[in-house]
Amino acid sequence: MGRISVNQLALSQVLDRFAQVPDDGAEALEVVQLRASAGILEVIMVDYGIDGQRIVRPHLSTRVSLPCSEGELVAEVELDAFSRLLRCPQAGADVSTVSLSTLDAVDLLVEQFRPGPLPGFEATISYNQPLVPAPVYADWTPYLTMNGEKFVKRLGLVLPAMAHEKGDRAELAAVTMHGGRMSATDRHRLHVAGEAAQIMNPVLIPAQHARELPELLAGSKMVELSVNQKKKLLSIKTLFGDFPYEIVVGICDNAPPSIEHITGQLSPNIITVNGPALAELLQRAIDVVGDQVRIAIRDRALDVLAGEVVPDQVILRQEIRYEVERPPPPYRQDPRDPRYTIHINASYLLAALGAAQGPVELYFADVDKEEAPSYVEAIRVVSPDLVAIVMPRRP
Repeated sequence: MGRISVNQLALSQVLDRFAQVPDDGAEALEVVQLRASAGILEVIMVDYGIDGQRIVRPHLSTRVSLPCSEGELVAEVELDAFSRLLRCPQAGADVSTVSLSTLDAVDLLVEQFRPGPLPGFEATISYNQPLVPAPVYADWTPYLTMNGEKFVKRLGLVLPAMAHEKGDRAELAAVTMHGGRMSATDRHRLHVAGEAAQIMNPVLIPAQHARELPELLAGSKMVELSVNQKKKLLSIKTLFGDFPYEIVVGICDNAPPSIEHITGQLSPNIITVNGPALAELLQRAIDVVGDQVRIAIRDRALDVLAGEVVPDQVILRQEIRYEVERPPPPYRQDPRDPRYTIHINASYLLAALGAAQGPVELYFADVDKEEAPSYVEAIRVVSPDLVAIVMPRRP
């Protein structure tokens, strides 16, 4: 009979973190492996992403190594039930240890021991032998070491622009890492966070993992990234509290989308606006009218207009002042009329403003037609943490 003892709070926190990963119907993500030997309990969740011979999702494995008593234990348990058992607020997990032992080939005995007059609990849960082996990896090439909070923040900034793997741009359903720079695009918008390292090869993190990693890495102080190009894997090593923590995800093998020709273009006209004020304005338009708005640039003022002139339709119009950094060409019409007009999805521009805690620069590239007003080809939002390009919605 295998038997070990481990700190209840540490084990409970690991299980809670793993439970944040949406299973998306993958049975492998509904269970967790417990493998103990030589005073180390490895808590492992692994999904090789294969259903028969069909790859249904990218490879994912997570592993935290906790100190435990000497002993041997190999078991696979249902993640949600085990997590709820140890998370019980009456359990006194912060000062308790739990003993895990196999009673037979079916039941795992969970015994809680805690100091003081209150007794601990005892429970049995079903377990199985692991259906898949513990992952073993080799041939890693160091890629990048960076601040974990910065890694998570940059990932969160580019996620809104990422295409969905089940959409019509599935080939763009990834976040591209180029050293410390991250980018994502769905062809309607582009988000870029951080600076590129020219000597490093790009790494494409599939959309599914890009959405999962912020939760899995929450609170990480430093992350060490390594790449296994042969098996198309990315390793992210960090600490879970004081304990070694590794996440391994499958990466894409297709070429990254080219963005240099877009980000390198100069826009002829720049205005500076208060980012939070514009974000509040766009959110109000979404809440009251809907996602489709028109932005009109007049002399020293920016109008956001939402709604249509039809019966029973709410019309929202609000003005926000701005400063001109690079003046537009002379007006060819009444200065009271808008010089630039763009029809746009408010939610796209709102997502681009998400990082802006102060002034942001809006770069307008227009086609400079003879007629007025000129229709804007794109808006580039520049803030300290993010460069975003939002394409117009054709009226």
